[in-house]
Amino acid sequence: MTIKTVDASQLCVGNPDEIFKALMLKKTFFSRDGISVVAEMEELMLGYPTIRSSGCEILICIGPAKRCLKCTMHRKSLFAMISQNRAETSTERVMPTSHTNYRYMSAPDLRSRLTLLHKEHCKTTLQLERLRKKVAIYCEEDNGTEVDAETHDDLKSIVVDYSATVVGSYPPDSLERIFWEQQEKTALVKNARSMKWHPLMIRWCLYLRHISGKAYEAMRRSGILKLPTQRTLKDYTYFTSTTIGFSVEVDRQLMDAAKLSSCAEYEKCVILVMDEVHIKEDLVFDKRNGNLLGFTSLGDINDKLMGLEQFVAGEETKDLATSMLVIMVRGLFNRFCFPYAQFATTSLTGDQLIDPIWSAVARLERCGFNVLGITADGASSNRRFFKIHEKQSHLDTKIVNPHAPERSIFFFSDPPHLIKTVRNCWLNRRMWCNGKEILWSHLKELYELENDPAKTVPGMRIVPKLKYEHIHLIPFSKMRVDLAAQVLSESVAKAMELTGGPVVSETVKFITMMDKFFDCLNVDNYSSGYTQRKPFKQPYRSANDFRLNWLEKEFLPYLDQWEQSVLCRDVEGDKGNMLLSNETLLGIRLTVTSFIGLVTYIFTLPGVTSFLSEKINQDPLEKFFGCQRQRGGANDNPTVTEFFLYLYSYTERINPVGWPTFNILIAVRMVGATKSLKADIYQELATTQELSSKVVKTMRPYQRHLGFEGLSRALQHLIC
Repeated sequence: MTIKTVDASQLCVGNPDEIFKALMLKKTFFSRDGISVVAEMEELMLGYPTIRSSGCEILICIGPAKRCLKCTMHRKSLFAMISQNRAETSTERVMPTSHTNYRYMSAPDLRSRLTLLHKEHCKTTLQLERLRKKVAIYCEEDNGTEVDAETHDDLKSIVVDYSATVVGSYPPDSLERIFWEQQEKTALVKNARSMKWHPLMIRWCLYLRHISGKAYEAMRRSGILKLPTQRTLKDYTYFTSTTIGFSVEVDRQLMDAAKLSSCAEYEKCVILVMDEVHIKEDLVFDKRNGNLLGFTSLGDINDKLMGLEQFVAGEETKDLATSMLVIMVRGLFNRFCFPYAQFATTSLTGDQLIDPIWSAVARLERCGFNVLGITADGASSNRRFFKIHEKQSHLDTKIVNPHAPERSIFFFSDPPHLIKTVRNCWLNRRMWCNGKEILWSHLKELYELENDPAKTVPGMRIVPKLKYEHIHLIPFSKMRVDLAAQVLSESVAKAMELTGGPVVSETVKFITMMDKFFDCLNVDNYSSGYTQRKPFKQPYRSANDFRLNWLEKEFLPYLDQWEQSVLCRDVEGDKGNMLLSNETLLGIRLTVTSFIGLVTYIFTLPGVTSFLSEKINQDPLEKFFGCQRQRGGANDNPTVTEFFLYLYSYTERINPVGWPTFNILIAVRMVGATKSLKADIYQELATTQELSSKVVKTMRPYQRHLGFEGLSRALQHLIC
């Protein structure tokens, strides 16, 4: 180094800030593994203490910058350590008003937070009870007076006299104006039975009743508001009689909900999603048609075949249904979703699926839909159904549509189920590839290192989402897709590569490949690829997308090479445990090949500019099953009759684009499903579509509020 270079340089000042003085007591700062030194405290060069990075350049060019790049980068870590120390010593995080997330709190903090919340709850309960007693005493002292008939008539006249002022304050088709006009009208009618309710008012009341039936009835009986009776609301529900199998009425409702007459040709492309839900064995008498509900029924052909088998076997009794097979129609280019048909089953086989599935395809094609795919999970009956269509011992990923030979129908195994089975294979097997093992213990070691109390910077983690429930799985947590996706993620792979060394190289590659595979088939919006900086989660915009080439040229060969390396390994024992299960490999290959063919085809359709791969999975059907269980409360396994009862409500939950909302009964959003309303208000409903969309945006924040308090808040927000 020349003298000129030294003269043109200055000493790096490191990080001598006053805020870092508390950290300088440590003298030495180690990395996360506790081995290498990343920074040290020194005070010889400058004459005062400072914290320098281990890679400090000491001399830097004279300029505005006072420290080198290494010390600047380490400065961020120092600020993070200061923030962590403040959080650990602060008591604000345990206060009832704190907004700190529970997952970032330690066990002692959680106990303190719970104690304070309990005290706050007791204090609020006592205060509420005192207020109630105060109101009761106030009323007993004649300060609360019941309005007599004359005063009541005066109040009614005031409402009528100032009605024009109130009505003129709101637009003609606003909810506030309609509500005021309806209240004025009910106040003037002498007989409540002669009241003709506005269709939007009916929808809104159906919405409120579904949030809480008892709260709605309490509101109606209080007289504060004039609302339709339960009997009146019943006339606008249960219009379609849902039964086992297919129905012409359901076909008509499906076409109305999808708006086939006005949608573009590519928007008619749909897939069929099928799955089973467990139900309770029970026989119930249907008073509408005099039949007993609860026996198995898979359509006329299957019923006759099963009857013949029972006759040959000498059995005289029918089997009671233990599960319900549901076939759902899902749009590929819109949010349309509709539970199309249901069948009561027990011990379902792949052969029995042929008649209901292909009958559904035939009916949908006649209705005007273009069926492009069939999605199912990895159950043995579904695999058998796919295998029936193979030719020459080769599993076909598609079959020519018999009703439209120019199109094919692709078979898919549900990607969320596949990612769960991949995780379960990793958990339960000692997998091996290219001379190295792929073990669950590698993930355990990463978790233990992350939660080691002896590490240098406690609380700072490389993988903050990796929790106890990710590692120690129970039967319920094995069914959660989010836990599987978070384990098989890019962040886990990078953290394992950083801390594990070359021993975990194959495990890292396995996690990376599965993460990209799931990202390719789980694109559910147009922004996550940019916000999360993951190009594999961007929407598909052409048939030449790089991900299709990656799936075909890298991912599938990776599985083939893995399987071939295990078969060629000279070792005794079960080689099947060294790789993914045959069922999982079959589902992955089937789904990837079908997905490539589907994306290549849909971009040949006029008008198609983008595609979200999440449209091929069966998440809406799983949410529908969750809605069925939720409606039963503690009884989460409904009978056949209860299943149909809940389905009546579900078929009415269609918004202007046909998307069922699963958390609530959306009678308010029934613009598309006009068949579920009375025919005499059909024309009036057509004029309120724009208003209904406005009401949807207003009501959405309150869709999960239950009880009288939630109903009151929603009412106050919508009326006032």
